[in-house]
Amino acid sequence: MTPQTPANTARPRRKLLLADTIGQSLCQNRSSAIPPENALNSHLSVPTSGPLSRLSPISSHVYYPPRRIPSSNRTSSDTLATNSDQTTLNYTSDVSVGSNRSNSSSSSHNPSSCSRIVSLSGTVAEQDVERLANKYGLASQMGLLDPSYRVFINDQGTAALSFKVLSRVAVIMGDPMCESVQIPSLLQDFKHYRRRKRWGMSIIGATGELVQYASTTKKWTMMQFGNNRVFNPLTNEIIHETGGKRILTQNRQLLNPNKGGITLDIYSPSLHGTDFKLEAQLGAIYDAWRLARNSSGKPQAFITEYDPFLMPSLMTYIYTRDPLGAVNGFTALRWLGAKGGYHVDPCIAAPAARKGISDLLLFASMAYARQLGISYLSVGYEPSESLGEVSGMPAPIARLTDRVYQYTYHHLTFGGKKAYFDKFRPDSKQDSPVYVIFPSRIPEPRPVVAVAHVANISIRRLLFEKAS
Repeated sequence: MTPQTPANTARPRRKLLLADTIGQSLCQNRSSAIPPENALNSHLSVPTSGPLSRLSPISSHVYYPPRRIPSSNRTSSDTLATNSDQTTLNYTSDVSVGSNRSNSSSSSHNPSSCSRIVSLSGTVAEQDVERLANKYGLASQMGLLDPSYRVFINDQGTAALSFKVLSRVAVIMGDPMCESVQIPSLLQDFKHYRRRKRWGMSIIGATGELVQYASTTKKWTMMQFGNNRVFNPLTNEIIHETGGKRILTQNRQLLNPNKGGITLDIYSPSLHGTDFKLEAQLGAIYDAWRLARNSSGKPQAFITEYDPFLMPSLMTYIYTRDPLGAVNGFTALRWLGAKGGYHVDPCIAAPAARKGISDLLLFASMAYARQLGISYLSVGYEPSESLGEVSGMPAPIARLTDRVYQYTYHHLTFGGKKAYFDKFRPDSKQDSPVYVIFPSRIPEPRPVVAVAHVANISIRRLLFEKAS
């Protein structure tokens, strides 16, 4: 090699992924929108180098007692858009006369939150519930954001569970929020509480340690009815642009100012304070979407009607705006302390929004999680076509139960949900089975009916369709 022909030592430039652009923008927006009065309390851990140098994912989910700080009308919003050649950030500062911000990291702004928290002693600190949810949160605990569910907490404030009463049966939703060694004592305390009310009990959405306790210690009847679906943003094919070409093209078109004109932004109440105007806009989208869903006439199961702002210290919201600046879609990310990840639900677009907004929001959720180094992003239950593992009941009854379940499955709209999430390439290695549990060898009618109602399954409608 001669001096006239220098060696080409330059490394090939790494391809700039759309997920990198979106994730970095959302993380930057999250930190830049923190009010100055919150800066000392945000506890942001900023590494000196590497992809996580912008933010630490855990910092915004460490529970702090509620604090009130003087409200501000100013919201800083750094939105993301793309043109045909490159990705750009649009830095805007919106001053809205109708917007009020108040810094409160608890559900204290919701007056209904206290009345649904119960215990044996009757004296409960609502901060304990959010603290436990922050530490032991799982996707199965969807009742935490549903005002129709109550939360039972032990007198020590170290263990809790969410439940709903139907047909005089307390249906526990998901796993308890506690250490595994506390499950027996928590269920025993809950048994004493139920006896006062003369309620029965069943469990839906059980996983992990609760399943172990129910099967080995109590010998209760258990039926696996589905799986918890999970995405891994760190390895996902679409995020790395090795698959999902249609989704990627659609996202780029939506974010192109000359085409879709859609912008993305992020809102984290625990860091930014409560933005009542934005929450009203997001809530209106959720109400309109829910109304359209419920009036569709299609039977739907495992539908939870949320108050997306019931536990704000656990929540992060990614939302979209149309070219005129109107919010037209959002996704809610609930922190799952037990997994170090998020539960994505809902992920919705306004009824009149352009096609592809929901896809963009799910993609943005993965991009955001990837930027934070998070490998666990749950999208909740996916029911199976037939029952999986069944234990605790006689074999003939188990076979009959499976036939009834299969009939129910094929008369409900499950297939569309599975097909939708499949196109985003879930990580089957992180999927986990979910169970319904009855504390008896042969389930009695009332607990079965209660579980069906919680799952939004109308037994009367199913029987009517079969008869007709």
